[in-house]
Amino acid sequence: MSRYGVGRLKPDQESDLGSADCSFSETDESETSETGNKSPSGEHTVRKARQRKSVKSRSGLQEGSETTAPMSGRTLRWDYSGISLADTFTGGNQSPTKDNTDPGAAAGSIGNSGDAHAMGTEAGILQSIYSSIKELQTETRIESRRARVATKRLQGSVRKVVKSCMEIEAKLCSMEDRIVAVEDDIDTLKEQNAAREGQLTDVMWKIEDLENRQRRNNLQFLAFSV
Repeated sequence: MSRYGVGRLKPDQESDLGSADCSFSETDESETSETGNKSPSGEHTVRKARQRKSVKSRSGLQEGSETTAPMSGRTLRWDYSGISLADTFTGGNQSPTKDNTDPGAAAGSIGNSGDAHAMGTEAGILQSIYSSIKELQTETRIESRRARVATKRLQGSVRKVVKSCMEIEAKLCSMEDRIVAVEDDIDTLKEQNAAREGQLTDVMWKIEDLENRQRRNNLQFLAFSV
């Protein structure tokens, strides 16, 4: 109980307020001092304030809302500045249960365990993704090595083929040179044959001329002998 006779809110009222502590301040010029006795009008006002607080807790007050208790100039101001995000998720400052356990702490532990489970699940997913990436990198390195070896072998084979082609081309060039030389020799032989044919013709004409002379000489010799 507070010094104004206002008790703690019920659990359903606390849940309506977002499971957080609500503090209020009162201002009353006719209020007695803390050590003095309260007047009957003050007690009546406190009871009215308690009823107003119960109604406001059920309807859900906004942060910084105000209400004025009847029959007095007392103003009740609700302060939600103490509410934090952690109180919202963990249930705020709730009253202990029968077994002296703190519901807020229990809710906080449940929330923390849920967060830990979510973080563990996320970490597992990230770990599996990382493992997959590592496997892909390993396979890529292996395949790239195989590709490099195959490329080197293919390059060696291509070099051999190119070398063989160059050798064949050189042989063909040599054969072409030889063919040209042989053709030149043939042309020379043809020219020589043509010259020899001319010489043979001349010889033939000379032989025929000699035969004709011999016949004439023979005829003259016979004529003289007779």
